[in-house]
Amino acid sequence: MYNLIMKSKKYLLSILSVFIIIVSYIIYVSNNDTVFANINKSMLIKSEVDFIRDKCNNGEKMFCEFNKIVDSAIKGEIDNVIYYMEKLENRGNNKDSYPVDCHVLAHTIGKILFYHLGLKNSVLTKNICTAGIYHGAFEEWGTISNLNEVKKVIINICDNKDKQSISYKLCIHGTGRALYRSINDVIVGSDGCSEAFKNREDELSCFEGVLSSHILIEFGKKNYLSFKVENDYLNKLIKDCELIDSKYTRGCIGITLIEYSKQKLFSKNSDLLTMTEKEIFEEKEKFLLKLSDYAILCQDLDNFSSQHACAQSVGFALLELLGAFESEYLKSNLNRNNEDYDKYSQIDASRYPSHFFSVVKKEDILKSINVCTKFNEEHIGACIGGAVTFVLGRLSDAKLAEELCKISNKDVISNKDDICVNLKDQIMIYTKLN
Repeated sequence: MYNLIMKSKKYLLSILSVFIIIVSYIIYVSNNDTVFANINKSMLIKSEVDFIRDKCNNGEKMFCEFNKIVDSAIKGEIDNVIYYMEKLENRGNNKDSYPVDCHVLAHTIGKILFYHLGLKNSVLTKNICTAGIYHGAFEEWGTISNLNEVKKVIINICDNKDKQSISYKLCIHGTGRALYRSINDVIVGSDGCSEAFKNREDELSCFEGVLSSHILIEFGKKNYLSFKVENDYLNKLIKDCELIDSKYTRGCIGITLIEYSKQKLFSKNSDLLTMTEKEIFEEKEKFLLKLSDYAILCQDLDNFSSQHACAQSVGFALLELLGAFESEYLKSNLNRNNEDYDKYSQIDASRYPSHFFSVVKKEDILKSINVCTKFNEEHIGACIGGAVTFVLGRLSDAKLAEELCKISNKDVISNKDDICVNLKDQIMIYTKLN
């Protein structure tokens, strides 16, 4: 009798174990199906992934490398994705390679990982490629969330970050992107930042995220085509920044100038892809001259604070865009025939303003920084300070930052920018990534 009871218990336990395994498997498959369904349903992810795959299919090796990382992200291979993103970010350590600005790719990865990890765990990943993974996750979450939900969550979502680190600041920037994506209104987004964050720096970082998303959508509408002189459109955008709440003016001017410069250089009407190497060099010289024109525009603004923000943005944009002329992407397209170019030109490249994936050579940075000397003496330091921000934030190169600040110190002893005055603190913040 005892043996019979024991056999019955073992039998029941076996059935129960099998049942648990089957149910667990069904839940796992169901969850996975939901994750993949959501990834496939996302228009943001689809457009970005399709672009990368098209470039790979056209024989561009760099995009094939990106495509492998994207595929790994879609499968949910988180550790693998983080490993290869870090490897891509650190490519500049190889003497035979340039640093790759992988921020835009990281946005795509962040959008995908959001569906595997959720928002909170996506934000807890490492700060890779200037926190592009955070930003992508925030953007994707914002598009599927209502404004009230976003407002409630963003207040504490970044609290696990060290508040003295650049990672925290970049996380707060991401909350602004989510706010904007949830409602697509810059005023509602900026009000949401003021409501969520009482700390002034956090409020401004949040607003920068709102504006970054807003300005790209505005450029996507091609509003500047209605202006006979393109500088009139830029001037209007900057003047608009002076009309909003003054606490946002400086960040607004900075982001507007940077994004406008990117838009013009990476517009689908650009002939860069059909140029010879010599023509690209000539185009680069014209580009530097154009930034000098922006220096004049900056100095025509109404107040010193606006002029200062504008000058900083020229310094940052200078380096971000300069890298396009040395990029693997551009060089791989030097010999495209007209048929290939016509096929490429059907893609709206302005939707992917950083598809050149910037790379910057130190000697070009040092040579081109003389654009900053086109400013009045009181703003030279601000322009160089903007360049230093890029060098620290994108390249994590403290030595080069110090070298640039020495130029600032030499040229404008009494008018150094705060970034160079407090360089040691800036280096500490930018190297304290996570």
